[in-house]
Amino acid sequence: MGYFNNEDSIIAEQAYTRMLKLAESMKPKEDKDLWELQSLYWDRPRFMNLFRKLMRFHQGQKLRILDLGCGNGKFLYICSTFGFKELIGVDYFQTKETSYLATVEGGSISNSVDFNKPNFLNFFQDESIDCLVCMETFEHLLNHPLGFLLEGWKKLRPGGILLFTVPNPANLANALKLISGRSYQWGMCKFAMLPKLSLESQGFNPEWDIHFMEYAQPDMQTVFNQVPGAIVLDKGFVGADPYYLDSLSKRLFKWLLKLLHLRDWRLFSNTQYWVLRKQ
Repeated sequence: MGYFNNEDSIIAEQAYTRMLKLAESMKPKEDKDLWELQSLYWDRPRFMNLFRKLMRFHQGQKLRILDLGCGNGKFLYICSTFGFKELIGVDYFQTKETSYLATVEGGSISNSVDFNKPNFLNFFQDESIDCLVCMETFEHLLNHPLGFLLEGWKKLRPGGILLFTVPNPANLANALKLISGRSYQWGMCKFAMLPKLSLESQGFNPEWDIHFMEYAQPDMQTVFNQVPGAIVLDKGFVGADPYYLDSLSKRLFKWLLKLLHLRDWRLFSNTQYWVLRKQ
């Protein structure tokens, strides 16, 4: 088991605060910019929880960390404080120049990578990655989510770890939505309206604004049982922090959950996390 260094955690928190200040300084005018700022506030517990798991469970060399579905590189930006020589993001839409990795030494993003296709990581050697990251990506996959996971797993070296998160659908907020007659999954109307297959390219349309499936924790355990040599080191749930533009009632409720140490209970959390080691 790795050595937990509180100084590393403090440095990572400082890096996260720099991202927040940068997002705030841009004075978001478009919905996507506002969403980025909101998500930075909401997701801080998830990012910092996973970084602490990285510090706790990582063993051996720190040559390469690979983030599948890296978005704008937030988590890799934090991990740049942990000593990895290469911080590699893989995504369909993002580039390094438009990400938080723009100024990070050793940071890179491979874009236009379609996770619905087999062998989408064939430009990496097998067992060449020290840490594999997949955060809030698995639920966006249409074709073969297990195949996607196995493709990344092939690139992870023995002894390396996978840091993995997906939404937690089994919470109180989703139950209340269903009781009130609303859907709890993200993008269901868009799912109905958009074609998924492209007849021109004989492939899948690159659409990542839909949760094609959300998995409860027992479902994910069944999936991980199909991953060869996977040892579950840790799993659990993480809630969200308040955002200053949330309604007053929502902010007070989130602060109360945090104060009472209930934020990360399954019924109140919006994310489930997993840490796996490859034998």
